Amino acid sequence: MNSMQRIIKNFCSYMRMEKGCSPGTISKYSQELGRLAEHLYEQGIHDWQEVTHLELRAYLYQRAGNLSKHTFSTVLATLKSFFRFTVREEITHANPTTKLSFPRRSPQDKLPQYVNSEAQSEFLQQLLSLKRNFTNDRNRSIIFTFLMTGMRTSELCSLKRSNVSAGTQTFIITRKGGKQQVLPMATELVKILDTYWTPWYDAIPSEYYFCTKQGQPMTPRTIWHLVSRQLQRVDTLSCTKQGAHVLRHTFATNLVRRKANLIEIQNLLGHADVRMTQIYTHVSPESLRSTVNLLNLQERDNH
Repeated sequence: MNSMQRIIKNFCSYMRMEKGCSPGTISKYSQELGRLAEHLYEQGIHDWQEVTHLELRAYLYQRAGNLSKHTFSTVLATLKSFFRFTVREEITHANPTTKLSFPRRSPQDKLPQYVNSEAQSEFLQQLLSLKRNFTNDRNRSIIFTFLMTGMRTSELCSLKRSNVSAGTQTFIITRKGGKQQVLPMATELVKILDTYWTPWYDAIPSEYYFCTKQGQPMTPRTIWHLVSRQLQRVDTLSCTKQGAHVLRHTFATNLVRRKANLIEIQNLLGHADVRMTQIYTHVSPESLRSTVNLLNLQERDNH
C-alpha cells in the first residue's frame, strides 16, 4: 500500500469512527478516492501535497461525461471532505478544492420524483393481487413498508426481527450516524406485514426481518431491482426514476398533501434539517387545480 492509499484508508477510518458513516458510504468514499489516486498516479503525482485544483478539475471533467449532475456533486463533496481532512491532519498545507464549485442546480433539479395518486392506486392493487408465496409476500411487505414509513434502503436492509414489535406496532431503525429511532406502523401496514410474518417466521430462521429464503439479509441492489420491477409494471410517466428512494419521496409527498405537520414529517424521514423536508412542499398540476377551483364563479357568487 503506497502513502496515498494509506491516507485514504485513514480518512475512511475517521469517517467511520468519528463521523458515524455507514459501511455503504465508506465504500463509496474508498472507491472514489482510489479512482482519483490512480488517475493522479498516471499523471506522475505520488503525494497528496502535490495536488492542485487544476489536477482535480481535470479529473472531474474526465468523470463528468458519465455522471448525472447529482452524482457529480456527490463526487465533488467526497473530494472536499477528503481534503478538509488532509488539511486538518496537516497532511497538506492547503485545500485544493476551495476553488471548485458545485454545478448550478435549476429549480426542477431539486424536485423529488414520486408516484402520483392515480399510479399509486394501480400500483397497490397490483401488489395486493400477487400470488401468495414467500417471495411475493416479502416483496409486497417491503414495498408497503417503504410507502408507509419512508425508510431508507439501508435502514430496511439492516432491520432485524428483534427491532420489530407487533405488540407495540413499532420498528426500531438505525439512522445515518448509528442513531436509533422508533417508527410507528400504520394500521394498514400491520395487516400487510402479518401476511409475511405469520406464515414465514418459523419456516425461515434468520435474525433479519426481511431476508432471502436462505435467511440472509437483503442487499440494497436486490431491493432496487425488486422495487423497480414493480414500478415498471404501472404507468408512472410522471416519475422517470426507479428504486426504493422514489417510494420514500412518495411517502413524504403523500403526508404533505394530507396537511401533515412538516416537523413531524422531518422526524419520520430522519432529516437533520427541516429545509431538507421542505422540498416535498413542491406543487403539481393536481394541487394547483384544486387551488384555482377556489375561484369558481358559482361558489363565489354564493358568498
